[in-house]
Amino acid sequence: KHLREAASRIADGKLVGRGGDFALDHLLAAKALAPDDRQVVAQLKALADKFEALGDGALASNDLAEAATHYQAALTAEPERASAKSKLADVENRARGKP
Repeated sequence: KHLREAASRIADGKLVGRGGDFALDHLLAAKALAPDDRQVVAQLKALADKFEALGDGALASNDLAEAATHYQAALTAEPERASAKSKLADVENRARGKP
């Protein structure tokens, strides 16, 4: 059920947001029920890839707040994603005026 709902939200472009009825919400619920399910893991990875790419685009436009939001979403989807962790740390440092 959660995978179908997630697929529907992805098709509608509803990836993440408030209210609990977005693709990421459904995928996280599916993961809670079946943490080793290959489909769930693959969908979370794909969503994390998308969020990271959106973060990269925001960073290229020097929109640090938007970049941080997307990198955080990538980490919500895949908490151990090293590239998003590194990029988020870089964005946070830049926002604080550190190189």
